[in-house]
Amino acid sequence: MRAAVFGALLVASASYACFEPPPSIRTSRDDLVEEEVDDDVVEEDATEPPQETAPPPEIEDRPAPEEPPPPDAFTNASPYVALTTQESKRRHGGTANAGKDCMNCHLPGMGAPPFAIGGTVYSTATSKAGAPEVQVRIVDPSGAEIALVGTDSSGNFWLPGRRPIPPGSRVAIRDGTQVRAMAGTIGSGACNQSGCHVPNRPIWLGE
Repeated sequence: MRAAVFGALLVASASYACFEPPPSIRTSRDDLVEEEVDDDVVEEDATEPPQETAPPPEIEDRPAPEEPPPPDAFTNASPYVALTTQESKRRHGGTANAGKDCMNCHLPGMGAPPFAIGGTVYSTATSKAGAPEVQVRIVDPSGAEIALVGTDSSGNFWLPGRRPIPPGSRVAIRDGTQVRAMAGTIGSGACNQSGCHVPNRPIWLGE
């Protein structure tokens, strides 16, 4: 009986030894489990929430800087002096033809001496009287003078020649006290032609 009990205890002890790892193995396995748990905790803590980005600063709607007005045709010109010119009446049988389109006759091949430019200056915007002794200065796009002519007693001015005024040229008028510049550039030497300086849109100097 005692032998049987002792044998059973030996078998049970052997079975337990087969399934229960030694203390060193148990400790290593437990440490590994703890490390895995710790790694999970560290990784979870290391995950930072996404940072909110500040919206871009608002761009103010600022108007574009205004370009300075172009210089008038009298920039860097000599002081005003009254210019002597022929009377247009002497060329037209006593009639000045003020306000008419000079280029109806004064183009190459038209019979009359050719003009590069011609027109009429009036005293005011509503006056019927031409402005005498007014300087008319024409400059090319670089500002170099093309011509400086004066008006006769009827306000007429002209520049003899066959060469047309270069595109982009500018013109201004003045007397001894005031200056008026054309806002745009010269599109044609026929200043009094239809669509340009007609009676309701004259070239005028005074207020």
